[in-house]
Amino acid sequence: MKNKRENITRIAYFAFIFIILMVFYSIYYPMVLCSPDDWRYINYWRDNALVYIGRGWNPARVLPEMLMPLMANIGFSFGRLYGMSFLKSVSIGLSLGVVIFICLYIYFFSRMIRRRFALDIFQELFIATVFLLIHFWMFRSNTFRNTFLIYGGDPNTYYYYVIPFLLNCTVCFIWNTCDSSADIGKWPEIVRGIWIIAIYLAVFSNMFNSIVIAVYASLRLLIYIFQSLKQKSNCLIYKNAKYECAVLMMWIYSLAAELNGGRAHSLIGAGKKGESYISRVVQTFLCSMNLFKKFNKYFLLFSFLLVAYSVLAIIIHKGKTTDVKCGNAVNWPGIYIFVLVFLGLVYLYQLLLGGFVGSLYIERTMVSNTYLISIVLIDIFALIYIVVNNKNIMVFAPIVTMIMVSMIGTSEPVFSGGYNDSQAYEKLYENYLDAVIDADNKGEAEVVLVAPDWNPISEESIDYYELLAKYMSSTLYKYGMTGKLMKISF
Repeated sequence: MKNKRENITRIAYFAFIFIILMVFYSIYYPMVLCSPDDWRYINYWRDNALVYIGRGWNPARVLPEMLMPLMANIGFSFGRLYGMSFLKSVSIGLSLGVVIFICLYIYFFSRMIRRRFALDIFQELFIATVFLLIHFWMFRSNTFRNTFLIYGGDPNTYYYYVIPFLLNCTVCFIWNTCDSSADIGKWPEIVRGIWIIAIYLAVFSNMFNSIVIAVYASLRLLIYIFQSLKQKSNCLIYKNAKYECAVLMMWIYSLAAELNGGRAHSLIGAGKKGESYISRVVQTFLCSMNLFKKFNKYFLLFSFLLVAYSVLAIIIHKGKTTDVKCGNAVNWPGIYIFVLVFLGLVYLYQLLLGGFVGSLYIERTMVSNTYLISIVLIDIFALIYIVVNNKNIMVFAPIVTMIMVSMIGTSEPVFSGGYNDSQAYEKLYENYLDAVIDADNKGEAEVVLVAPDWNPISEESIDYYELLAKYMSSTLYKYGMTGKLMKISF
């Protein structure tokens, strides 16, 4: 009976989170098609799910190239049944995809901490709530346009960067509930099949984000190697680290495919003349420091108090405490060391990759979230330590939640590219589409669209608008909105 009540509470909680996120991403922060890449990638279906070296622009981007057109088509198909416009229906479909992955990310995180730390239902959901809120609080500011840890900007960047990050983290959360490959072997066959597909899509998603699962698998493998040496048993690695080895081999192959793709070849010699690779890495490091400067001061204070208290308590208790409910000693220093090593390796990788693809990438939260998630996890593990080792601390859970929510919302501009910008672009592109469809219905083959005064066409943006016209025309034809390929110009 208790488990049934807990499951009902859990379902109600995640239904509430799903509704809140759908409102955020479909009404307040809609996925409006704006850039040429948005129009291109909702119409760009990958021809197969296999990755070949030397073939394609980004050969290893299997997940986004399959998922984005799929969700756009689902939204369009259902929206058309209810008389929604093309833009609105596609926007809702794309928003649904993002929200599903965020909910899976939060759910499997809460499942991981419940199993690892034997939390009760209220502790679990409180920690999950704080975990989610920190993503929006970390960069909250009253002085500049805001961003958040799962921010993408345009729809294509959500699908090509944010969702790969969410999937990589989700796979790691699930993996963390298993001590070895033998535990995974106990799962039902259909579940193991889904697990293998999830690993495949996480690795072959984006070379910026797949480092999450690669580093996690590497650290697990190192732990098994140390255990094997300690126990003098070579069979231990073979029995326990099958998936770790498979992930690392796939990841290395994905890097080889990307480095031999069209995008990588286009970047060769793209840096400033006479600028060395080392100088570009240094510049990437300096750019990453700009992001750290944007941390919310109250979030930093919150983090400092949490971590300082938990570290002092761990030192006093000589490193280990025992959770009475699960009866297992929790190696808290080991948890912190694991997360910090993870942070360092991922950060180093992003610095080295930034020296190759461009130093400004690391300033984007959709790239830096791969290592900033470690800061979130350190805070969360510190909070878990406090919750499981202080009997009456949960009485403050509603107060803490209320304070965090109040910290996130202010009267200043909320999030960059927020409601007002999205509404303006949505109306603009609705007008564009009406003009194109009207011209097609009249039998015309060409249409000229006029940019508004607030978004004028400059000499620097001519190429941008030429690409936008090209992909808008092909996408509208593919989705059946026009009867032929229209020649669009701005």
